[in-house]
Amino acid sequence: VIPRDAMTIETVLNGLVEASSAVLSGHAQHSLAEGGGLVLADGILSAELVERLPVRSRGLVFLSSCSSGQIASEPADESIGLPNALLHAGFHGVEAALWPVGDRTAFITLAKLLQTQRQYPHLAPHEQLRRVRRWLRTATTSQLHQWVAELSAHIRLDDDSAMIRDLRDWLNRYAPKATPMDDLISYLFSISKHVFFNT
Repeated sequence: VIPRDAMTIETVLNGLVEASSAVLSGHAQHSLAEGGGLVLADGILSAELVERLPVRSRGLVFLSSCSSGQIASEPADESIGLPNALLHAGFHGVEAALWPVGDRTAFITLAKLLQTQRQYPHLAPHEQLRRVRRWLRTATTSQLHQWVAELSAHIRLDDDSAMIRDLRDWLNRYAPKATPMDDLISYLFSISKHVFFNT
């Protein structure tokens, strides 16, 4: 785990050299020439920089940032962007967002996806993501409250942490049998923006 204020280009690239899998989160920036790039403390982690990684067999990468899955518009005959650069480095798959995604949506999607990967390691990554989308669209307020409690206990999040408070305050707006993720159209759209790239 690299603290946000220590997320420099060199630190992240060095971490990726040894990583068998990775989660990269933060703000993203899109370029017509290089596609989506991750904003770090000292610059942009671009596809060009990621392509310098040594090539070896690796697991999955989850890009938890807005538009991180977008590819460059120029040149038109090439697919340049973070997902393809990470695949070129040897990662077997990349899960990323094609458009802006809210922090709450990104947190819930990532946390549920990591749980699903642990519970169903035999499923292909795109099937794991499909299972997460289905759960988010059908989970009731009561089920989400229970999930948040289990999650905070499992990863040792303080009940007073900003993220847990935010999730509980949001859920408290809904009746126990409501489906909050389905009710908020912007959330539903955000969930559908997560896509899976593989070789």
